[in-house]
Amino acid sequence: MSRLAAVERVSPLEAVDFVWPSEDEIRAAQLARRAKDSMEPSQPPLCWSDDRQLFLLADERVWIPDDAVELQLRLCVVAHAGAAGHRGAKTTAKALEDLFSWRSLRKDVAVFVSECMHCMATATGKIPRPLGETLRATKPNEQLHFDFLSMAEGAGGLKYVLVLKDNMSGYVELVACVQATSDEVYQSLLDWFKRFGVVR
Repeated sequence: MSRLAAVERVSPLEAVDFVWPSEDEIRAAQLARRAKDSMEPSQPPLCWSDDRQLFLLADERVWIPDDAVELQLRLCVVAHAGAAGHRGAKTTAKALEDLFSWRSLRKDVAVFVSECMHCMATATGKIPRPLGETLRATKPNEQLHFDFLSMAEGAGGLKYVLVLKDNMSGYVELVACVQATSDEVYQSLLDWFKRFGVVR
């Protein structure tokens, strides 16, 4: 498994804690690596850019240390799922290679793109289910889905709508509630079963 694939992600750009990579972070990673040893084995010669305050290759691409896996992952996220949206492995690698360099870039990008859940669902039409298949009802009332929806406060202090849905038929019932509590769910389910019965 690739080093990048070991980092969990579903939709990283949407994650609250996702931070775009900055030149300051790249510089810090470069300087930390250079402090560990004078040069990475088989690393191309590097030049310090006074203008950008970064180590660059001779072709002016930014050097990303091989041990800066988190930084590499974030760069892959931006190149793959950025403004152009979920590009293929070759296009993503080309976008990165135009600006950056690390030894396993092409391999890392190939693994990263192959494990993108959005791309898997689009390419194959089959949605990945890492936690297993969902249950499907075979009879009405065999499986019910329910959740609260918060709304602007209405007459009588009603602020929530309890949405009840039968998995088999798709029938939906909406129940106005003052509070989103288990007591409201309990009473609404009892009313549902009084009207529609229970599966035997």
